[in-house]
Amino acid sequence: MRPAILALACACAWPLSGEEVVNSIGMRLVRVEPGRFRMGNDQPVGADAGGPPGSPNGDWDERPVHQVTITTTFFLSATEVTADEYRQFEPKYQGGAAFAPWAAGVSWDDAAAFCRWLSRKDGRTYRLPTEAEWERAARGGISSHIAQWVYDWHGMYPAGDQVDPVGPESGYARVIRGGALFVPPAPYYARPANRASLPPDYRPAAGIGFRVVLGEMPATPPLPYEAPFVQQAVKQKRVATPVLEGAYFRARWLLTIPPENVSRAKVEAVGLDPGIHYHNHSPGLAVLANGDLLATYFSSPQGSREDATDATMIAARLRCGADEWDLSDMLFDLADANDQSALLWTEGEAVNFMWGGREPAGIIFKWVSSKDNGATWSPIRMVSATPPFGAYAEQPITSAFRGSDGTLYVATDDEGGTSMLWANADNGQTWRDAGGRSGGRHTAYVLLKNGCILGMGGKNTDIEGYMPQSVSCDQGKTWQVSRTQFPALANLQRPTLIRLASGRLFFASDHQSSLDRQPAGYTKRGAFAALSGDEGKTWTVRDLTAATPSERVGRLHDNAASLGYTVARQAPDGIIHLITSNNEQAMHFEMNEAWVLGAAEEPPHAETQRVAMEETQADGGRARWGGLIGADGRFHLDGPEMWFYPNGKPRYVVNWRRGRKFGAETYWSAGGRKLWSWTHESAGSVWTRFGPDGAVLSQSIWANGRGRPVSPPSASAPSQ
Repeated sequence: MRPAILALACACAWPLSGEEVVNSIGMRLVRVEPGRFRMGNDQPVGADAGGPPGSPNGDWDERPVHQVTITTTFFLSATEVTADEYRQFEPKYQGGAAFAPWAAGVSWDDAAAFCRWLSRKDGRTYRLPTEAEWERAARGGISSHIAQWVYDWHGMYPAGDQVDPVGPESGYARVIRGGALFVPPAPYYARPANRASLPPDYRPAAGIGFRVVLGEMPATPPLPYEAPFVQQAVKQKRVATPVLEGAYFRARWLLTIPPENVSRAKVEAVGLDPGIHYHNHSPGLAVLANGDLLATYFSSPQGSREDATDATMIAARLRCGADEWDLSDMLFDLADANDQSALLWTEGEAVNFMWGGREPAGIIFKWVSSKDNGATWSPIRMVSATPPFGAYAEQPITSAFRGSDGTLYVATDDEGGTSMLWANADNGQTWRDAGGRSGGRHTAYVLLKNGCILGMGGKNTDIEGYMPQSVSCDQGKTWQVSRTQFPALANLQRPTLIRLASGRLFFASDHQSSLDRQPAGYTKRGAFAALSGDEGKTWTVRDLTAATPSERVGRLHDNAASLGYTVARQAPDGIIHLITSNNEQAMHFEMNEAWVLGAAEEPPHAETQRVAMEETQADGGRARWGGLIGADGRFHLDGPEMWFYPNGKPRYVVNWRRGRKFGAETYWSAGGRKLWSWTHESAGSVWTRFGPDGAVLSQSIWANGRGRPVSPPSASAPSQ
């Protein structure tokens, strides 16, 4: 049934049984009747709608399409709140001529505060419309001039029908409906089903306003917030292990196929989160205080399009003592906004996650932090800089570090073949352009012992075919650029540079470049790792691609193996972790200094010590696990691992054998519903996801870093 949205004149007697009311500030509100509608979209949108090329049937967060029933009449403001109406609440509000007469550039918090003010003023309840109420009205014919905040936190739709839904109980961004955020307006973004989102405290310069509802909030309880598994079963204790003395090297897959380099249909068919796409790039890496590794990538359905509005930030976790990375999972997404270029940086026990994006204008990066090993994260901060500042690209690279005076520096790209540093001296509050530009795009930086800053790389710049290095001894204001002994990098390549606990510098990159930039007489190919004991003046180099089959590393340019984009971090046990992207399948290399310096690898040692661990989580849940510590000091998960919710119900159960999973692995919701299960065998494993009714949603078989769907899924009784 089409909602009755009428615009008839009436007196201000507030007859809520009528078709329209006008309140004390002159705002017109029209009656919207109860009814049912299909919420979301899974139908072709049309190539002429102006949407992202990777989303022909709408965005991933518009599904599953589900039946929604609105049971109560409500009154919705006939238009977005105007600037004149808003100034009665906030007299200092200036607005913007480009969006007149509407109140634009306000945050969700501002809009909610306006509703509270108006409720006190009129003695009636005003609030923001829920997503469902807004879409119900939009499908009945309301028009948008500007995008609008609504009540709900952004999250995935549930699979079943809903009655008066109010969205998830918590989240990181509030939903915006009715128009584009930062891209040029197009019919795609004005569709009733389209969803956007931003942090609730962010005041966008773009044209984002709001409508209000006169009426009580629906009594429906919010949906439980289910954090992705990368934030679940996260241990807070660490098994103490010594520094590994003998030479050590190891290589393994990081991201699986899917999602790497396959169609979106195949990604969805194996049961991965629908926000994960097939192009996963520009990694960040952190060694967490509990010994886990956390890797982050941006994920786009549009090939190499880094400016995609449907790009998301995904993550994978290698749990301390495990020999295989978890499947990648969603981490953050600002819907209809570009999310890209991850940087993870740890300081003490805190891990900071910074990422970029081509919008919103004036935001140099987004920033969250975690003090519990990535189990929870702070609200998203939209970081801007204090003028004056030069040209820049909103793309964090690999480096964040403290200067000798405590100043925090974060590296981002600049335009063309240069990079830059943003500087902060007041605990993350005020950021400034350090002033200078170093040679090379995607430059990796490190603080030298004399207080100067060294930059190595990056791509698209060369000196006689060699990679540039840049040195600044005035906190990034000016740079002296010279050539290194390494070849210049080209497109699809990025080096990494870190200081190790020993004091040496570690550098990893590729020998080859595009043929037109190759140094004269330089014939080496493949990827390498290097150590310097004299602050980068000379380097000991060891080949990486000779240590592992070259087919495990991507190929580009003249078909030589390449690390692509890489980033490195060192763990307390001395192991250097190096991960890649933009190659055939993202890789994870482990090595130590003894190996890079050329020592022979020691044979594996037998385990000598068994450990048992248990802890109580911050939410009152409990966990038990154990493992083996070998003679070389390395820890391997071994035996059962069991997690319980505060109510005593099982949360997660898995069995380990020297770091490898075997047998049954199961994950439940707090209500006791089985969410998914793995059956691990020596030849592979079967992953099964279950719906709210216990029916099988998807089933896939995984072996050697690759998965394929079981089609159709095998019959399964409802889970208990």
